[in-house]
Amino acid sequence: MATVTNVTSWEMEKAIVNGKIEMPYSKRQGAWVAEIVGPHPTYKLDRKFIDAKEDDGFFKIWEIKENVIYCICPSIKYKEQYFVKLENNELKEYTQAEIIDMVK
Repeated sequence: MATVTNVTSWEMEKAIVNGKIEMPYSKRQGAWVAEIVGPHPTYKLDRKFIDAKEDDGFFKIWEIKENVIYCICPSIKYKEQYFVKLENNELKEYTQAEIIDMVK
């Protein structure tokens, strides 16, 4: 199971559970997870949105894979985005600028 380190945001601290991303959602407050697949000429980062592994109508759960950069939006209402990567079984949070440098 992945350990969570270097996660500075409260949203990510509560979203990472047992090595998975778990987030509540509703029609008014959706949530999504995308894999960063490279740079984008207009939007800086190219994303591939990922379907939740589990969805019970209240919570969505996504699996976390090693060495994949994820962009996580826990609420489309507030539009905050967080970037995490699982490295050597440790989940670390990064800034958008750090991720842009990684995918150049």
